[in-house]
Amino acid sequence: MVRSKTSIDKNRFQQDPAFVTQRQYSEWLQIASPIASKIYRQLPRQKGLQQKMTGQVMRWLKQGYSVYAATELLMQAYLSPQWEEPANASTATTLAQLVTLLSAPWQQKIPPGIFAHPTAIPLRI
Repeated sequence: MVRSKTSIDKNRFQQDPAFVTQRQYSEWLQIASPIASKIYRQLPRQKGLQQKMTGQVMRWLKQGYSVYAATELLMQAYLSPQWEEPANASTATTLAQLVTLLSAPWQQKIPPGIFAHPTAIPLRI
């Protein structure tokens, strides 16, 4: 059996209305993965945990939560309640540092407020 080349190229994926859903999920994954990665690095290693965390952030983004609210929810779920004042400051990341590290590249790609949700959890900074 010979594998044939697909007719879908980059331009068609980015412009064809048939791929709107895939583009949206791709955008959510592009946002969720670095958030989960930064928090996962502060935890003891567990198989499949980073993917689980990425999926949770994607669900929150899909529900309409802001990037900031999803980040705080993930930090509350997986880090100690005193994450604002970590015991090991050299490896731990505060919410303000995480938002600064992760939000800069998105400002050019995602319009501000695209994930804003009227019931999003306000941040404690």
